[in-house]
Amino acid sequence: MIIFALGIRLGFTGKLRDTISVMTFIAAISCSLVGVFPVADFENHVTVALSFFGMGLITILVVTTLTLMGRPPTCQKPLLFRVLSPQPLLLTSCCHQVTCS
Repeated sequence: MIIFALGIRLGFTGKLRDTISVMTFIAAISCSLVGVFPVADFENHVTVALSFFGMGLITILVVTTLTLMGRPPTCQKPLLFRVLSPQPLLLTSCCHQVTCS
């Protein structure tokens, strides 16, 4: 969840960026607190669980709405994915024709 929150923070630009990232971090922290408060401590468990469900739902609705409005996140590939990308292999295999006899 924290990785998703960081991705939201890095992916979106504009005025809603900070608001969306705060909602996502609250959902991520609430998700980890659900494991800290067992069901035996019912009141605290329900509080953090409902916080997680509510903030997660709001975050998904806002991100979906922004994407449908034509403002998708600008996701850049991390360096690791650029290095491990299969594109150079595809380019070299397209340049050489294999003939079967």
